[in-house]
Amino acid sequence: MPGQKQEYYDSQRRTLRPATFQRLHQNQWVSSENRFIDEQTYDACVEPGRPELSGSLFIGVDAAIRKDNLAVVAVKYDDHTDRLVLADVKIWKPLPGQQINLESSVEFYLRQIYNQPRAHIEKILVDPYQMARSVQTLQAAGLPVEEYNQTQNNLTEATEALYSVLSTQGIRLYNAPDLRRHVLMPLALKRPVGFD
Repeated sequence: MPGQKQEYYDSQRRTLRPATFQRLHQNQWVSSENRFIDEQTYDACVEPGRPELSGSLFIGVDAAIRKDNLAVVAVKYDDHTDRLVLADVKIWKPLPGQQINLESSVEFYLRQIYNQPRAHIEKILVDPYQMARSVQTLQAAGLPVEEYNQTQNNLTEATEALYSVLSTQGIRLYNAPDLRRHVLMPLALKRPVGFD
């Protein structure tokens, strides 16, 4: 548009999803379905080294026991900035024809973190669908587990927050090939209220 400076377009390119930028600023027809996170966006957040699993941790658990992977992601805030830091990620893959044992995998892992003297778990968010027993067991053991149902509203809020923190480089990631593969796989479908 006349009067728009390159800085404006550069800012828009950094904050908008690629298809949205193409539609709004390049007047291109685009599909409502595209890659959720592109490689450049993800890789721009990766820095050398791996942080310690210490400090105040916020943990999310996405549970599956048969056909999908089970993942635990722990983040914390950087001591000197307001950026998030990926503190740890653990992904379990079920073997064909077998299911993941929640007690010996995710429950054991969360207890390990909880018992580390330099780590303080602020909150663990879990969808109770696959983990109702685990939620009760972990809460009884003193872990700060809260239910976070995978409703449409919650998933939209979570995906928008993830996209925002990655696209603005508001998170520092370490080299975690499994996580990278999982983040780059999904496609996002644009809806009036957000992304699926």
